[in-house]
Amino acid sequence: MREIRFALGYMPHRLWGKILQAQFLEKEPGKDFFVSAEYIQNDESTLAYKRLTPMQREIVKLIYAYSDRNLFRRFSRRRTAKEFQDHVEDETIRKIIRPYIEKTLYRVLEIARDHRISLFVREKGDGIIFADDFMRIEKYPADPVFSFHYGDELSYTLSLIHGENRLMLHLGSAEIVTYSPVTLMLGNTLYFVNDIDGKKLLPFLDKERLIIPREFEKKYFSTFIRNTLRDYNTLTEGFSVRDLQPDKRAELILEMGMGNLPVYILQFHYNNQMIYADSRLKRFVKFTEEGGNYVFKRYQRDFDWEERLVVALNELGLRSRDRRIFHLNKEFNQDKGNDLFRAINFINKDERALAGSGIGVRHRLQKNYFLGKIELELESREREDWFDILARVRFNDHVVPFLALRHHILKGKREYALPGGEIAVLPEEWFTRHRSMLNSEKRKETGSWSTSSIFPWWRNPSGSSTRPPFPVFISSMSWNGFLLLCSRRAFMQSCVPTRWKDTDGSVSCSRTDSEDAWQMTWGWVKPFRPLLFW
Repeated sequence: MREIRFALGYMPHRLWGKILQAQFLEKEPGKDFFVSAEYIQNDESTLAYKRLTPMQREIVKLIYAYSDRNLFRRFSRRRTAKEFQDHVEDETIRKIIRPYIEKTLYRVLEIARDHRISLFVREKGDGIIFADDFMRIEKYPADPVFSFHYGDELSYTLSLIHGENRLMLHLGSAEIVTYSPVTLMLGNTLYFVNDIDGKKLLPFLDKERLIIPREFEKKYFSTFIRNTLRDYNTLTEGFSVRDLQPDKRAELILEMGMGNLPVYILQFHYNNQMIYADSRLKRFVKFTEEGGNYVFKRYQRDFDWEERLVVALNELGLRSRDRRIFHLNKEFNQDKGNDLFRAINFINKDERALAGSGIGVRHRLQKNYFLGKIELELESREREDWFDILARVRFNDHVVPFLALRHHILKGKREYALPGGEIAVLPEEWFTRHRSMLNSEKRKETGSWSTSSIFPWWRNPSGSSTRPPFPVFISSMSWNGFLLLCSRRAFMQSCVPTRWKDTDGSVSCSRTDSEDAWQMTWGWVKPFRPLLFW
């Protein structure tokens, strides 16, 4: 039975160099060779096209990108394709058209590798394809390795490592198919090559070793060899390469990004070298001379450390597509006026967690914003017949009474000037939790708060009682402050506040010993009794 096979032929074009063409090959029973039966065009109406699988159609579509007609449309202002081909310059082909073709060739070869599509090499016009003409496409890429030797002269070689095999390019009929990224034919095998430009391979297709003239040695050490030690796997002999452990630190920088929205930029520092997570650098190299000898100091990137820091930022609520630019998850793009304040308060809130993960913070904003911890501290001081609740706000070492912020909270002013020129951004929740307490009409008239202004659900003399789900004042306190308040024996037994006063940031309540006072006190404490054991 006749065998029909879809295959890719690697063959020369009179202008563009070697390209891939999609064909159907036929093999008659008893024959040991194939014959080229039909070239496949990107035409859905043809019978050949209708016989293709979806992936084969994808290949034909890609190949059409460098058809004569399509190249004419893309790169020429001539009237006809023939006129374009008759006048196209070699430099245009080399610098523009050929790189465009090779990008498509690389993509087609990837598909052929992943889907086991046959690839053969032949000269144009030869319609017979033997078994030896077919190429094997290696699934796993090869890695370049440079070997430098310095003695009486400086020389180096370049080979490829594939698995456990070392491939010497000059020993076989090597041909570079695409230069960037690199695909290479060596014998009857096609290799994909990692992280190198094909131009670096060219000299070694016919030479084993390159020798550097002595007058260029120092320049070669300080430039080419240093960069090679940084970017590639390298073997050295005759000079010193010291592998060291670098000092590492990370920084999260707040700045304004696209659309005038705040973003966080994550930077990694290795000694004095700064990079981003998406950098392709694998290591850092410094070149020096010591006692007339050339010395390289090399240290590796710690990818595990970098990944741990990215995970830590994700756990705190930051998200990124490239692990370089981060933003607050589900926080931005809701109110542009407050996005910057939310971004600053995130650092205020989690600055210690960031520091604990080894991430420093700073900003590149127009104003000198304060990025340290902002804490509302509550302290209870028991006296002979009353107790004080002291409310203070701590900005690192600077402490102010909470009441000093009354004007800002009532006026909705988020920015608060600190000594030294820094500007603190007051947390947004303070403006909802504390505004009603600070805006008490009684407070304005007498300088004190009545119980009805702090606990508006407290049973008043008229006997009415209105109890919201959570009292305004208690909701503004920390849980520790609330539990401390509830656990006071004197308060639990007899204290019902009848008047709250503020003195140096404190609020005080006096005692009453009436049974009615105890009943009212227990009435509001009882619903929160389970929290004492939480």
